[in-house]
Amino acid sequence: MRLAARQLTAAEVLAGIKASNFLAAPGKTENEYVAYAISMESTLQTPEAFGALPLKASGDDVVRLRDVADIELAAESTDMVVSFNGQPGTFIGVFPTPGANPLDMAGAVTEELPSIQSSLPEGMSIEVLYDATESISASIDEVFKTIMEAVLIVIVIILLFLGSFRSVLMPIVTIPLSLIGVCFILFALGYSINLLSLLAMVLAIGLVVDDAIVVVENIHRHIEEGLSPRRAAFVGMKEITGPVVAMTITLRPSLRHSPLPAA
Repeated sequence: MRLAARQLTAAEVLAGIKASNFLAAPGKTENEYVAYAISMESTLQTPEAFGALPLKASGDDVVRLRDVADIELAAESTDMVVSFNGQPGTFIGVFPTPGANPLDMAGAVTEELPSIQSSLPEGMSIEVLYDATESISASIDEVFKTIMEAVLIVIVIILLFLGSFRSVLMPIVTIPLSLIGVCFILFALGYSINLLSLLAMVLAIGLVVDDAIVVVENIHRHIEEGLSPRRAAFVGMKEITGPVVAMTITLRPSLRHSPLPAA
C-alpha cells in the first residue's frame, strides 16, 4: 500500500538500492602463498543510511526508502541456526593470518576470553568448542614422546647386547643432534614446522634409532678386536655405510605409502 500510494513498484525499489549500494572488485592482493580478493563497498552500513536512499524524485518531492519500507539491523541470512546444548547461540570463527603462529594466536585468544566474558550481558557466556591447534600440540607432544621412547629402546638394547654404558651415550647424543640439524636446515631453507614435518620426524626417529644401533654395534665389535676407538669408528663406518644407506632408502617407500599421514 505504501508503494502504491507513491506510484512505485518493487522493481524500482530494488533498482534504487542497487544504484546506491554496490560492491566493486578493484583487484586482489597476493604474495607467494595467499591471494585475497579486494571488495570495495559503499558507505551504506547503517539502517539510517539505507533509509535515506532516494527512490523517486518529482520536483522537490523525494521518495526515500524509509517512506516505503521498514529498515532494521538484522542478520544478513537466516538460513543457518546455531545452537549449543539446545540453547541458541552465535558461532564466531577466528583464523590466523598466513604468517602467524597458530599456537601463539590460540593462546592469545584464550587469554582474552575472561575479559570478553565480563563484558557480555547477563545470561550469555562464551566458550571454545573447537580448537584446531590441539592437533598441532598433540603432534609436538608425540615427537617428544617418540624421542623418549627411542632413547629408552636404545639404552635397553645396547645394555642387553653390548653391556657398555659408554656405547649407550653415543646414540643418545646422536638422536637429538640429528633432529636439531634437520630443524636448522628447514629454517635455513625457509620452511616452517607443520603437521607433515612433525609426522616425518616421528617416522624418521625410528630410522635414526635403527642406524644408531647398527653403527654402535659394529664399532664396538672392532674395539673388542683390539682397534683403537678412532680406528674402529673409521673401519666400522666404512663397512656399513653402504648397507645403512640402502636400508634407509628401502624403508622410505613403505613410509611414504603408510596410512599414517592421512590421520
